[in-house]
Amino acid sequence: MKKLSVLLILFSLLLSVTLNGQDRTTLSYKSKELQKILDQTVDNEKIYGTSFTVKHKDEVWSGSAGNIAEDQQYFIASTTKLFVTAIILQLDSEKKLSLDDKISDYLDADIMAGLHVYKGKDYSNELTINNLLAHTSGLADYYQNKGPSGMSLEDEVVSGIDQFWTFEQAIARTKKMEPLFAPSTPGKAHYSDANFQLLGKIIENITGSSFAENCEVRIFKPLNLTKTYMYADTADTRPIHMYYKNNELNIPKAMTSFGADGGIVSTSAEMLTFIEAFFTGKLFPKEYIAELQEWNKIFSPLRSGVGIHLYKLPKIFSTPAMIGHSGLSGALAYYDPKEDIYVSGTVNQIAYPATSFTVATKLVQRTRSNKKNQLFETVSGIGLGATYSTVANNNGDFRIGPTFTLYKEFRLLKPVSFSAEIVYNQKGERSKEKDANIWSHYIDLPLMLKLNTINNKFGVSGGYSTNFLLFSNKPNNTFHRVEFSVPIGVHYRVSDFLQLYMKYNIGLTGIGKNAYANEGLKNNWFSISLMLLKP
Repeated sequence: MKKLSVLLILFSLLLSVTLNGQDRTTLSYKSKELQKILDQTVDNEKIYGTSFTVKHKDEVWSGSAGNIAEDQQYFIASTTKLFVTAIILQLDSEKKLSLDDKISDYLDADIMAGLHVYKGKDYSNELTINNLLAHTSGLADYYQNKGPSGMSLEDEVVSGIDQFWTFEQAIARTKKMEPLFAPSTPGKAHYSDANFQLLGKIIENITGSSFAENCEVRIFKPLNLTKTYMYADTADTRPIHMYYKNNELNIPKAMTSFGADGGIVSTSAEMLTFIEAFFTGKLFPKEYIAELQEWNKIFSPLRSGVGIHLYKLPKIFSTPAMIGHSGLSGALAYYDPKEDIYVSGTVNQIAYPATSFTVATKLVQRTRSNKKNQLFETVSGIGLGATYSTVANNNGDFRIGPTFTLYKEFRLLKPVSFSAEIVYNQKGERSKEKDANIWSHYIDLPLMLKLNTINNKFGVSGGYSTNFLLFSNKPNNTFHRVEFSVPIGVHYRVSDFLQLYMKYNIGLTGIGKNAYANEGLKNNWFSISLMLLKP
């Protein structure tokens, strides 16, 4: 029992290291580590440049890496939608509209005609401003959903087919697409750029000014955002070109066409100024924020609120829950209300926009941490999978049992890392008794040296494992023993937060004892796990 107690203590320690949250502190001694996060993000294969700004309390840090300077202007894409939300809420506070108003009160009849026809029923006149903000309208996305040609507008643009489109053309394209559900269907949300095209037109009709003019008067000038503007001139070369995989995109026609759903240019520093003003009551009454937080699943790990998004990973990661918005360009602006941390920036990559969330998460976690500079970069993980044992039971059946893994990786050099694991697995064995099909329960403690590819996509590892038998399902055959094995692993990063881990263990010690047949038989086993990673 002493061994079991020690193992449980070790298990608890690794669990706490893997899953516990971190305390907050200031940014004063962290600039090198924050910069290191950006430097390591740029690999010149997926990400060619990045720029981020972080604020905690009264301290601000800005950094950049690769081909983007700190003050470089970039396309914020759908993060533009936060500006739309801010103006709509201003108009609400000025009693010029209500979120429950029907959009037909503010849009021309030709726009409303046939806008939302679902399963033969016309819901167009039931759509509200809230539906548009919260993506609960059910309208298709004119940009990302596939049109009659079988291609989406996004497919065409990222392939290099630059083109103009007008508000009228965007809405006409939307009308040709089947809505996904009736407005305000409980629990339903579908992200649609058409929603914000319509909101931009509502703003223009109420104020009598263009959306760009509203942004200038209501947000840019009051916040002194001198480098933030609506992109409107195809000859304008100030914003850096976006990337799609390894292709640098020059698509000025498309970028002038987005408007209220994604046409603003800014910098990471000015976006931080904006996101702070958004959540602190400088643009509209602060109490409105609580009313925006009605969450619906939209695409993991994001949830849609009313004009804002929630970024929240499962609790086991102990990562911050942040509210704000992001864009397909890899730009984002988010706020961690629990720790009062603001983060904004871009990785400027359309093909891998989720990378910006990985960077933002790392920056916020490091900002929250009260630890001094860390010697090594670490990655924690938790995995579930199965073990296939090469030792059969007496009926000749091979046994597959569950595997549970806690994982901690320390990156010593860029391609080399060291990992420690605590693994519970269940293996099938056989005994002298004719009908005794034994399930044996083990705790394995592998220590592994790992070699990674430059982009950390693949890795191979090898090491040494001490394996403790805890108990089996046959009391007469239960005894405590220690075995040793050589594990060989293959790692594949499915995404920034998921890893497929395959491992083959070569037994070094015989499992045969007095209660077992085949004295000296060695048990080899293969395991496969899907691991959730916390950088």
